[in-house]
Amino acid sequence: MDRHPLVTAAVTAVLGLTLGHALGYLPVATLALLLALAFILPGAGRAGHLCYGLLLAAALYGYANAWDLPAEHVAHHTGERVQLTATVLEPPRMEGGRGRFTARAEALEADGATRPIIGNLSVIYTPAKGARPLAYGDRFRAWATLRPIRSLNNPGGFDHAAHMARQGILARATIARRDTPEVLVPGHGFMTAVHRWRAAMETAANAALGPEEAALLMALSTGDTDRVSDSLRERFQAAGMTHVLSISGTHMGLVAGVVFLLVRLAVRGLPHRWLLGLSARVTPHALAAGLALLAVSGYALLSGWRVPTVRSLVMVWLVMLALLLGRRAHGPTGLAAAALLILAADPAALFSASFQLSFVAVLAILLALERLPEPPEGPRPLPWRLRRWALSLLLVTLAAGLATAPLVAWHFGQVNWPGFVANLLLVPMLGVAVLPLGLAAAVAAPALGHLPLAGVVDGLLAAFIAATSWFAALPGALQHVAMPPLALVLATYGAALLAILGWRHLAWRPGTMGICVFGAAWWLALHPAPPTGELRVAFLDVGQGDAAVLTGPAGDTLVIDGGTRFGRFDAGRLAVAPFLWQHGIRRVTLLASHPQIDHAGGLIHLIPRFEVAAFAGNGARRAGARFDNDLHRALDAAGAASVTLWRGAGFAPLHGVETAVLSPAVPPRGAAGRAANNDSLVIRVGYGAHHFLFTGDIEAPAEAALLASGLPLAATVLKVPHHGSATSSGDGFLAAVRPALAVIEVGADNPYGHPAAAVPDRYARHHIPLRRTDRDGTVLFRSDGRTLRTATWAALAPAPIPPWHPRPRGEEWRNLRRLLAPDSLWTPL
Repeated sequence: MDRHPLVTAAVTAVLGLTLGHALGYLPVATLALLLALAFILPGAGRAGHLCYGLLLAAALYGYANAWDLPAEHVAHHTGERVQLTATVLEPPRMEGGRGRFTARAEALEADGATRPIIGNLSVIYTPAKGARPLAYGDRFRAWATLRPIRSLNNPGGFDHAAHMARQGILARATIARRDTPEVLVPGHGFMTAVHRWRAAMETAANAALGPEEAALLMALSTGDTDRVSDSLRERFQAAGMTHVLSISGTHMGLVAGVVFLLVRLAVRGLPHRWLLGLSARVTPHALAAGLALLAVSGYALLSGWRVPTVRSLVMVWLVMLALLLGRRAHGPTGLAAAALLILAADPAALFSASFQLSFVAVLAILLALERLPEPPEGPRPLPWRLRRWALSLLLVTLAAGLATAPLVAWHFGQVNWPGFVANLLLVPMLGVAVLPLGLAAAVAAPALGHLPLAGVVDGLLAAFIAATSWFAALPGALQHVAMPPLALVLATYGAALLAILGWRHLAWRPGTMGICVFGAAWWLALHPAPPTGELRVAFLDVGQGDAAVLTGPAGDTLVIDGGTRFGRFDAGRLAVAPFLWQHGIRRVTLLASHPQIDHAGGLIHLIPRFEVAAFAGNGARRAGARFDNDLHRALDAAGAASVTLWRGAGFAPLHGVETAVLSPAVPPRGAAGRAANNDSLVIRVGYGAHHFLFTGDIEAPAEAALLASGLPLAATVLKVPHHGSATSSGDGFLAAVRPALAVIEVGADNPYGHPAAAVPDRYARHHIPLRRTDRDGTVLFRSDGRTLRTATWAALAPAPIPPWHPRPRGEEWRNLRRLLAPDSLWTPL
């Protein structure tokens, strides 16, 4: 504690906040652990007392921060239609005629009463034709519907609600076109001027550069990635260069380093008399550090003070302040100070991927640079300095890449091998040329009316994109893996730290490093997953759409529908692909029940990323529909075989599993609306004693045709037709199917009113239990041919226990079972 007190304090605070987080899930177990530590830590003397005090304070602070939601917070009004008064906190991002932005709620009016409120919310609005669009800083009033932030609730999926909550956004507001916002006070002030400058930078970049080059320049200079295409983003991801697209510690460090170096060189070039006069007031180091501080602060300002940028700014400020004060900073102490400042202001930052990746990378770099040999006494010739610079660059790249790899696998389910070489070669290019020249040109553009040095900047950006794309195109550049368990990630880091810091016995260090390598190899060796001998079926939560994944006893996989895609939302990318990767699935057969975007749209994302054994559909095409053209273009590019199915057609995608096509009776010739719904493929899948009936969007006419066909319809599990529409699930059809359970694939708060109010009542009359993906998340089934068990992801995932929970001990026991014995939560049908 005495040698490096800030390091000890930071480690203790991190452990305390982690325990505070655990209090929300396992309150009794965590309190027991805190009680045990109360007897253990004080035994270490004064330092132990201080550590325990900080640990307890951090735990309580973290727990209170998670649940301390004031009564006037806007999140308490979700589900209401209100007249909202708020202020725009960022320039609205327009796409497809709709704007999206973050706003600070100030007041709302409902039931004739106006009350002040607080809290930020995400706003979606559709501006009326000819109306002035909202801008940064505008204070406005409009009628809006408030809803909670939701996530797609699937294994391996991204927790959007938690991500938004860490940014302080717990609700969203939807403003319809008819409810045009009334601007009460237009945006004004310093930050409004900054955002206008940013907009002028973007206009100049778009006029002078190609689309990808302009998008990259704006990402580097302002942190705005809205114009970065999915294609460009995926190439940077595959090359291990994703961090370049968001202003982070890399950018801040490069800008600070370049400014520091340029100032030092400029000072050295001053006449001797000037240099003496300057040195009497400030040292060259301090002057360079002070100007570097101004530069990175301006850079953060230009980024709109985004949270990850501010975190990186804090770290750079501490380093530069040490130089400004003429002190040699102890790297880990500076990092610990930055962590304490950030966590004191925002305890939830500890659980964000950006915070963890930034601090782990910087810590690894500091530890790696400490291993550099001491410089020799006396003059240091240029060849020696070049060798040391190259060695430092190699150590920094390897240390950051290796240290963050377990976290990247845990957060994103990805392993990337070209990233080490790509960063080694491209980050210097970014720091020496692309970022300083591009940033300087972009900042100067609004004043000049055009982008200066446009040809040079365009060439540098194009070369950087081309080099990144080359690395991305290498075979197997990006590997998707199942997210490793947290215990394995922690064990890997623990073994690495022991090997680096704790164990002086050289003979033991290879053993601990071997644990890291063995753990990673063991995890990778588990995938692709071996056959289980069971039929496994998962109805995924894809919002308003259908998607189901069936894995046969021999390991074959059939994907029936893939959900929808619109704008940046793609159910294939957000739900289906992560689920497949999480289960080690690499080869799939795809089936589209019918050509509508909420069923077939998400399949497009899967085609180039998985080995497609075959694609099956009903043969209909949607003339002029972009998604349909994209789907078949992707199938042609992949060389995937396409088959058309109708009643009685042979189709056996899963070995050992009976698959029967029941409808349509003949291939349709293309249709729209209800006709297309009734042409949906109806598939009956059976394994042993149990059957599943997949019905697409069929309605009453198709149900009547199935009843008249005399084909066997009985099934243990029914996929409810057409998301629970009032025009489906007739009494006669339900009586013929007689399912033990039915699943509605439906999106929360969907605009179609699905499921219709009468439909759940109809299933209840037939004594058929319902599961809903909007409430239960993924609905899972496992069958060995004799028994059938089911679970929902909402029941399997650990759930927070609020302080006011009526039965906290019972819920804590369920959380323990979810963590330690999830199989015990599966129930037989």
